[in-house]
Amino acid sequence: MNYAKKYKMTIQALSPIHIGTGDELSPFEYVITQDTNGEPELHIIDLPGMVSGLNQQQKMRFYDAVNKGKDTVRYLRKFIRDNTDLKRFSLHTLPVCQNIWNIYQNKLDSQENQLIVNLFYRNTKKWQPVIPGSSIKGAIRTAIVSAKVKTTYEKSRQLPDESKPNWEGESLGYNGDAKRDPFRAISIEDITLPYDATKIEEIMVYNPHKKTQSIQQFYEMTYSILDGSTNIKGHGVFTLYSGLHIRNAVSMPLSAEVIAEACRRFYQKRMADEHRDFYKYRPDMVLYFEDMEKASERLQQEKYGPLEFPIRLGRFSHCESVTVDVTLENGKPLRNPKTRKGKNKTPLPWGTTRSLLRNESSLFGPLGWAKVRLEELK
Repeated sequence: MNYAKKYKMTIQALSPIHIGTGDELSPFEYVITQDTNGEPELHIIDLPGMVSGLNQQQKMRFYDAVNKGKDTVRYLRKFIRDNTDLKRFSLHTLPVCQNIWNIYQNKLDSQENQLIVNLFYRNTKKWQPVIPGSSIKGAIRTAIVSAKVKTTYEKSRQLPDESKPNWEGESLGYNGDAKRDPFRAISIEDITLPYDATKIEEIMVYNPHKKTQSIQQFYEMTYSILDGSTNIKGHGVFTLYSGLHIRNAVSMPLSAEVIAEACRRFYQKRMADEHRDFYKYRPDMVLYFEDMEKASERLQQEKYGPLEFPIRLGRFSHCESVTVDVTLENGKPLRNPKTRKGKNKTPLPWGTTRSLLRNESSLFGPLGWAKVRLEELK
């Protein structure tokens, strides 16, 4: 008997997603220009090659820029922009939003603006963006753990001791013995997205109770159904090894049906709560954008079949989508994340802001949502 059940897994970007590696581009490593249609595009450049390819006069100006003291940064940025032969030294190109093009033009001379670009995780050989199987597995795990904790609490009013490092293992029944972790029975391939699936976008931190947004950031994000891009999909194989549970090698069985149901329950609730708290218009809002409310409503209208479900992936998942969902008898959430301390040495509040995509004079989001479809392979 074959105890491995395989599924074709399809991931579709419902909203812009960023999965990073920590790799950053400084303005010394890229140049932004406009293509023949006037659309801005970022060129990742071969800086060593560019420097070695300079003529004698250019090299003298380069060394002069390097020795400008406190002004070195802005002189070097301008030199690289004005002297890079993109036909020879452009390694890759990525589309850029209009906001970043404007900032690049206006603030390249500013030493205070770092203009750092955060890149997407990708297959370096083919230069295609990749969603790691581990990210998908982690999102599924959050939903399953939350479902188990919730069921146990509703039946017995017992909660895991979150002060213990293995509380999650207790919830899943393997009690610190990692070999019995039920997620050992799941294997998920990395998902490669289309070559042209991403764009460099400006991300802002949004608080509905403040007049201005803060923390300007540049991230490589996927296109999604929210901008009309229905083809941002990738495929891989999702394998369930049921034999491990039959041999009592893992603590509990997992099936595609159980996973899909847990993810629908967990993540659709997150969508609805976030819509209510951040995007739906309320009179007490200081800052509101119609675009973000409509985008959030569109996400909630997405339909799911028996083996289809939403998950949230990447950098902008936010606390509520990566922690368990249990409401205690007193009406308060079990969720109590650890945050960094503020100026007064007390932990900062959580769940008060969202990271959103800045679209000209508006904000757009939510971010990080994907749809998973499983089809059994015979």
